[in-house]
Amino acid sequence: MATGTAFRLMKVAGCGALLFTFGIQVQSQEKSKAAKQASPPELTSSHKEKGPITETTLAMKGNTLTAQEAAELEQKLSLNPENIIIITKLLGYWSGPLFYDDGEIKQKREKYILWLIKNHPEAEVLGMRDAQLNVGFENYSEAKSLWLEQLEKHPDNLKIVGNAANSLVSYDTDLAIKYYKKAKSLDQQNYRWDFLLGFAYNLKCTSPVHSGNSQDPEAAKESLNYYEKAYFTTEGKKNNLLLESMAKAALMADDLSKAEEYANKMLVAKDYYYTYYGNFILGLIAIKKGNIDVAGNYLLESTNFSGKVEFNIILDMTLAQEFLTRGKREIVLEFLKRISKFWKYNGTCEQWVKEMEDGGTPDLSLYALIGRRYMAKPESK
Repeated sequence: MATGTAFRLMKVAGCGALLFTFGIQVQSQEKSKAAKQASPPELTSSHKEKGPITETTLAMKGNTLTAQEAAELEQKLSLNPENIIIITKLLGYWSGPLFYDDGEIKQKREKYILWLIKNHPEAEVLGMRDAQLNVGFENYSEAKSLWLEQLEKHPDNLKIVGNAANSLVSYDTDLAIKYYKKAKSLDQQNYRWDFLLGFAYNLKCTSPVHSGNSQDPEAAKESLNYYEKAYFTTEGKKNNLLLESMAKAALMADDLSKAEEYANKMLVAKDYYYTYYGNFILGLIAIKKGNIDVAGNYLLESTNFSGKVEFNIILDMTLAQEFLTRGKREIVLEFLKRISKFWKYNGTCEQWVKEMEDGGTPDLSLYALIGRRYMAKPESK
């Protein structure tokens, strides 16, 4: 499956609500997906980025740099190598999967991440995806050692503890959990730490780095527990993103009643993103209960949007893939035709429609982001 030209991806739950530019082949997309799954999310009240100018938004500006603009910034950085503003923008530029296979860019990126950990461990960008120690970080051991040194020197510095946990969570999830709990003890009223603990436990049973295709029911229960702790606070109840996290964690923990409860609450939000994912979760629940026709209704209802809609995210195709697995081609084709009106990147969805109309069967598994771990093998066709 080719990917064609670059497309924009808005990371919904991503650290700092990051924008990524994708223009890569499927092999690199697989690496990107593993990295994204293992990056700490930012708990925002919407899937649309917003807020004041911070290092987060500086990194987002870096995502939109042209090659010439990036080169000009590199020239300025050579004259002032400790300019954190420029470093942050360039990390935003270099973090995209366009550069995953660019050895020179990877070396630059890792050089500045290591320098920041050593000299400015409190820098906001170190807690963001742009500076993550994700899959493929060649100097991970050195970065981890630097973080452990900083944590020994500053055991009660909340920014450093939080940044370290965010940085380490991809590879050393248990260690990250330790420091998320430390951050929670230092900042007990902030529901963000419960959210991130929920995320970290979720990684233990969803990230290929940790679990392969296996499931960890106990970690799933812990994930749901911490997500719920975050949600059942005054601020947490205002955050629909937590509903999505809880619904998916409940599904993974096989607590279908809670998954259904939270998915239905998502639909109340009257937002096209939550319309899609609320119905998506309800459809997966119906599949697990063996109610295939009901699940089909949810699949089609997930495309029932009103107003102007354009998805700038990777949509999870698990539910559609479940129907393809059962040979239910007609409903998948109808779903793809409907969703292709709103989901345009690279023409991928249109390609799937054409492939099905020509008698082929597209492979949606690359985009079935939770399917291989959340769903059991089909019991019947």
